[in-house]
Amino acid sequence: MHHQNLDRFLRLQGADLPAPIAVILAEDDVELAGTIKHHIDMGFGTVLVVGDVAEAPTEGAHLFPGS
Repeated sequence: MHHQNLDRFLRLQGADLPAPIAVILAEDDVELAGTIKHHIDMGFGTVLVVGDVAEAPTEGAHLFPGS
C-alpha cells in the first residue's frame, strides 16, 4: 500500500500497527518483494518500506517515498 508521508501515517495509525514492526530502507527494487516476504514470514506484524523504488510487488507492506 503506497502512502505519501511517513510522519502523517505514523501519527494517524502508528498506535494501531501490529507489532513487531520492520523498517526496510530500500535503495532500489532489486529483490524487494523477496525481502518483504521474508520479513512477513519471520513474523513481523507490520512492514514499512522507505525509499524511492519503482512499482515492485509490495503486498503486505506500507511503502513510503524517500526524502
